[in-house]
Amino acid sequence: MIRTLSLTAALLIAGSAVADERPDVRFSPGAIDATLSSSVVRGDRDIYPISASAGQTMTLAIESEGENAVFQVFPPGTHYMQDSDGVWVFHGQAIRGADGDTRAWSGQLTSGGRYLIVVGGVRGNADYDLNVRID
Repeated sequence: MIRTLSLTAALLIAGSAVADERPDVRFSPGAIDATLSSSVVRGDRDIYPISASAGQTMTLAIESEGENAVFQVFPPGTHYMQDSDGVWVFHGQAIRGADGDTRAWSGQLTSGGRYLIVVGGVRGNADYDLNVRID
């Protein structure tokens, strides 16, 4: 199992005290996808960086009991930090269609670089399986 995972113009996520940046998502030799299995505590975020090239298609799908886990995708250049009140602030615009409480998304990437996939729960803690595919 590969365990790896990083929101909108100065998007503030109230109540989020923790963001857990994982190692970069990497596929097994010859593979074009991987399933990342983990859990996220209410108010936390798992952040999965992944490098991709312009023109590639990224496809994401997340499964969790009660459809409790969701994700967002941010393009290269997105930065985030915790402010003095403990609120995570993300500077950048999430990719259209993967900019809300998303459970499935596919799109052609317009630029190359390090993308961020941010996973969170919508109601309490969430165990999830996130399938990431790039082709």
